[in-house]
Amino acid sequence: MISLRDDIVLEKVDGIRLLVALRPAWETCPFAMPVIPVYADIWQAIKDGCDEEAVIAMLTERKGFSAEKAEHVLTSFIASARKNHYLIDDSDANAGTAPGTEA
Repeated sequence: MISLRDDIVLEKVDGIRLLVALRPAWETCPFAMPVIPVYADIWQAIKDGCDEEAVIAMLTERKGFSAEKAEHVLTSFIASARKNHYLIDDSDANAGTAPGTEA
């Protein structure tokens, strides 16, 4: 399951979609990460409670992607977001925080 950090928000500034780190995330995350529209859609779907299977289904239905392309796009998004510490590691017991940032 993919878990989002509570201290990262999706914003649109001058037509550019950004994942923005709020103050609690500044020590571990870049302040902002531009995202392509499909990545913004994935972020929103996850925020709305979709699991990986539901995100892939959303990409195939709404974007017309093949299942393989949808899975590749989702995998690429997850890799990028994890690299920037914008996702919670499933093994992290402290929801809303990145590893190493627990109080």
